[in-house]
Amino acid sequence: MTMTFGFTLPSSFVFDPADFAFFASLISDASRGPTARTVTSGPALAQQTATQYWAAGVASSFILPTGTFSDGAGRTMGYGATLANGSALPSWLKFNAATRTLSGTDPAGTAATSIKITATDSAGLSASETFSLALASAPILVAQTATQYWTAGKSTSFALPTAIFSDPQGLALTYSATLAGGAALPSWLKFNASTRTFSGIDAPGTAPVAIKLTATDAVGLSVSESFTIALASIPTLAVQTAHQYWVAGKPTSFSLPSGTFVDPQNLALTYSATLAGGGALPSWLKFTPAGAVFSGTDASGTAAVNISVTATNNTGATASESFVLSLASAPVLAKQAAAQSWTEGSKLSFTLPTGSFTDPQVAALGYTATLSGGGALPSWLTFNPNTLVFSGTPVTGAPDLTVVVTATDAYGLSTSESFAATTPAAAGKFVINVTYDSTVAGAPAGFKTAVAAAVSYLETEFSNPVSLNITFGYGKVNGTALPANAVGSSQTSNELVSYSTLRAALASHGAQPDQLTALAHLPTTSPAGSAQFIVSNAQAKALGLPGALNGVTDGSVGISSANPMNWDPTNRAVSGLYDGVGAIEHEITEVMGRTGSLGTNASAYTALDLFRYSSPGVRDLVPGAGSFSIDGQTMLQAYNNPANGGDATDWIQTLTGDAFGSSAKGVASLVSAVDLREMNVIGWTRSSLTS
Repeated sequence: MTMTFGFTLPSSFVFDPADFAFFASLISDASRGPTARTVTSGPALAQQTATQYWAAGVASSFILPTGTFSDGAGRTMGYGATLANGSALPSWLKFNAATRTLSGTDPAGTAATSIKITATDSAGLSASETFSLALASAPILVAQTATQYWTAGKSTSFALPTAIFSDPQGLALTYSATLAGGAALPSWLKFNASTRTFSGIDAPGTAPVAIKLTATDAVGLSVSESFTIALASIPTLAVQTAHQYWVAGKPTSFSLPSGTFVDPQNLALTYSATLAGGGALPSWLKFTPAGAVFSGTDASGTAAVNISVTATNNTGATASESFVLSLASAPVLAKQAAAQSWTEGSKLSFTLPTGSFTDPQVAALGYTATLSGGGALPSWLTFNPNTLVFSGTPVTGAPDLTVVVTATDAYGLSTSESFAATTPAAAGKFVINVTYDSTVAGAPAGFKTAVAAAVSYLETEFSNPVSLNITFGYGKVNGTALPANAVGSSQTSNELVSYSTLRAALASHGAQPDQLTALAHLPTTSPAGSAQFIVSNAQAKALGLPGALNGVTDGSVGISSANPMNWDPTNRAVSGLYDGVGAIEHEITEVMGRTGSLGTNASAYTALDLFRYSSPGVRDLVPGAGSFSIDGQTMLQAYNNPANGGDATDWIQTLTGDAFGSSAKGVASLVSAVDLREMNVIGWTRSSLTS
């Protein structure tokens, strides 16, 4: 049976003689009838060849792996190479079909070339692949190696990390090392290229060595870096750790400051701690190297422990320090606060004595204040733990207090002291609290008797509900020796106020006849312009000025130890002697505000300056002759002219026998009626008068 068939090939079909032979055999077989025939396949691509890289001007070669193509029938294959478009290879590139090797030298640095490899078996069947042949880029330095440090005579090694170099094509890198100038490494220094490890023992302690490390890829391109191997210096102790303290039974910890040790090469340091002799730390004391932290609870109260801390860098070099760790002691009360008397309605300010508490460890102290039993201070009383000042104004009916002050150190240890604070009612009682300085130990027996007499008299004559605190000395005032010609001297604590403030205080505290008359003749605007007025702290208390302070020394009085004095309050006129009681009254009233300034002291004035007149109707605010007048018309007593020496607000020097005038031997210096009127108009309420 003969069968004829035909088909039309597509225009794109490429005829291969091997294909014809295959179809011819099919036709022949068909003419012989239904005899079975096995059809075998030709070559096939088994493994795609990756992009291959070449270096311009460098002889290179590439062998196609044997397993790139496989043949289903196991036929022998031959190989050919062209450009991907079928054109011949460039002249610089050769292909050895027998060894499947592409080789050549690309002198010009050609751009990427697409290569076609064809495998053809003995039956004429074939298969192809294409891959790129591209110019390679050299490896690059990713992370510069830092200076490496070694210790002379000590076996040392370091391995370079893999990430120092990278290859843009992902090609494997090989490594080599020389000196920076290209010479071989010194005999003591070895380099293992496979592990990138330098090792050796620098026995002689060589000066710094400059190393050149080169990474080369599979096509021969390379990159290098240089770094230094230098001898390490040992760490140093920068800040000695101070004596440390612990509290028995209390968990405690402390860390060495980060700058305790420093490394000259800035190498990382690790820390260890032992006893100073090398023994292990006691079981209760732990040391954590990370952060160099000591911690623990010393339940038994161990005696002092001598600690050694060692800092080691990564070359093994070390530095150490020692310090003592011991139990802390509680703060100590060094100066007991005195009992206080704080008057109802009067502003107070009391400061704990400087150095009241000390700490054996010289640790900073924190302070608290409570009532005895732990209760809070009353709302009217405040305590400033920074300045150690108590302040406030006792309310009416305020009870007496016991105040407890506690000083606590940084270790939580504390010590307390307590002092009594009485709060007497203010109504109708004028009190002068007397304190004697060390000079009075050498005073005659009658000295204190005279002081008591003068104080008692003034407390009787005036009724302002305030307490004054005055310190008395013999031969000195507040530690300063009196002039040889002075019978007495005083010093006061003062404040400055405006004229309007002073006038308002005189008005609010003046209800007696002379006070009302004086106020009626004081102008509403200051006769001294913008100048301020000096008010003694004692006078400020009497006038209720907001700046008045309680619990402080209002002033100091000194009575002569060089002049002959009579201390007998019952017989004050003794021939050849000055009246001591009158001298003391003179100086106490100056503390109470009986002083003048007339613009000579800080360009300020006093309340008493306002009642000085040169003639009726003419107020006199400049130093010179003048007289005291309440209404500006009646001159009650002539003042001393300071040009003649002496105080401007003492009476004229020719007046003797008056406590506010000049002292004279053999004469009792008594407080006169004019003296009392003078004190009255500057704010002191007279007990013998009614409002």
